Amino acid sequence: MISASKHKHPEFTKAPIVVRSDYTRKGSQLADNDGNYRYLSVKYEFMLERHGAYVLEQSIEKDQAVLYFRSGRSIIRPKIQLEAKPAQVESQLEKLAKKCLSCKCYTDISCKFCQMPFCNTICFDALAVAHKERCGKGSPPEIDDAIISEFSKIQLPPSGSNVKISAFEQTNVLYVRSAEIGDEISYYKVLSDVMLHGKQASKLTKMPQCGEIVIYKSSVQIVRAMVLNVDNPQAIYVVCVDYGNVEITTLDTLYECTAYLAGLPRYALPVLLRAVPRRFMSPNIRSMLYELDHTYTFVLKYSKRDFDFDKGMQRVVLIESELNRSLNRLINIIINPVEPSISEIGYKEDYLQHVHLPTGKNIELVVMDNTFIKFGVIHCTILDYAYEITSMQRNIQHYGESIAKCKSFAAPKNELCIAKYEGKWCRGVCMELVGDGYPSILFIDYGNIAPVNVDDIRPYPPQFTFPILTTEYELLDMPDDITEEQLAHLETHLALGAIINCDEVIYNELDNNYSLRIDHARQPWEFLGVARAGGFIMGGHHADRFLLLSIPVFNFFSTL
Repeated sequence: MISASKHKHPEFTKAPIVVRSDYTRKGSQLADNDGNYRYLSVKYEFMLERHGAYVLEQSIEKDQAVLYFRSGRSIIRPKIQLEAKPAQVESQLEKLAKKCLSCKCYTDISCKFCQMPFCNTICFDALAVAHKERCGKGSPPEIDDAIISEFSKIQLPPSGSNVKISAFEQTNVLYVRSAEIGDEISYYKVLSDVMLHGKQASKLTKMPQCGEIVIYKSSVQIVRAMVLNVDNPQAIYVVCVDYGNVEITTLDTLYECTAYLAGLPRYALPVLLRAVPRRFMSPNIRSMLYELDHTYTFVLKYSKRDFDFDKGMQRVVLIESELNRSLNRLINIIINPVEPSISEIGYKEDYLQHVHLPTGKNIELVVMDNTFIKFGVIHCTILDYAYEITSMQRNIQHYGESIAKCKSFAAPKNELCIAKYEGKWCRGVCMELVGDGYPSILFIDYGNIAPVNVDDIRPYPPQFTFPILTTEYELLDMPDDITEEQLAHLETHLALGAIINCDEVIYNELDNNYSLRIDHARQPWEFLGVARAGGFIMGGHHADRFLLLSIPVFNFFSTL
């Protein structure tokens, strides 16, 4: 059985988080707090985790600290910070140290003549003029808050410095901070100060502006964050400035940030890994990056000539300090696929994780393929997964065009392969081998089946562990003698690439499949109240009749 017609696979591109007009409009706070336009090209790479597609480890006990994993950020919270009250911690710190006049962090370093406290050479340079005037008089200078904003522009540590990774944004973009002892102390002082003062912050009563600095209280941490996008109140994009990770949250987790907290220095800076391409965040690269917590120290290597002015980041090489291993090389090994030999045993469909669709009422699904609608089968996913499928398709295309060298390949039945369809390379499963050189390939990210010449098929690389995000829907109660008019009506309202509003999706545990309900009225197979505009389909809400669709979890066609 093959698809009756050949349609191009639908593509979905997500709107950018930040656009240039967010910087150029009058009074833009984003332009003030991100003068290098850094977040103009920022991406959110953790949608699968946000939907629960991957089960992440929530916490690991390490000595007297707890390491939290959340969307690529690892956070260490000493127990003393969780148990002590702000007043107690303040009094204890004041006995041991004083606040730096520049960054307002606690430090035990001071001028031996006038006792002026400062954290490091950067702080001292910022205070140099005022210090020179007052030091000879035997008393520290009086500094206003204006110098704090100047200090907040931290520079990348010099080449050869020790750094630690605070977050990863993409396969080739990481956030690093200095691991020198003085900077380590100052960094954790900032985190402690933000947490202690943030506990008293007032909740935001209205939507913040793009670029506004706020306090973000997640389930595990109180951090400073800069607002990036407020188009959707239920999906506000913020970046945690002390780590670098981008999060999606709601208004009830955001609080007002004082000028003092907003002016504290930022130590986490983005870097671009030299010679590492941007690739889809597959499970194997995620697993490796999650291990890069605060316990690993890297030597930072770069040349100022390698600065990327388009992205506003320095290209660097990170060398693990103990074993002298290049992180750039390790990531390249993981993300770059290697073409297996045609004599090697291939991979079955169960090599990949099959992500289940959500259940409940009023769920929107995207039609990925409807070429088998005559037989009561369509293939769908949710919109966020459709974005992920388009993203992973770039990796597959690069493999087919630039890496795979095999000129022809006949994949064994039920094994994965890479096959070309309508000019693009896609993931597929060989459904049937025939003697004419055109085996039937099921394109698992979409759902259609087409005969493909062996010259357009390549072996499946083991590095492609991308999950399967598309599921088959079996339409129940369809008439056996469906007319051409009824079929055309279904194809119109369940069009390829359309977003349909499903009244309810129910999981049938006994049969290991799903049922999907779409209410309709009057005549069978006529969906009233359905209007299509710009590729979207909205379903009416009528209860006198309904249509059931079953969604098998595994490959429906493999049982035929």
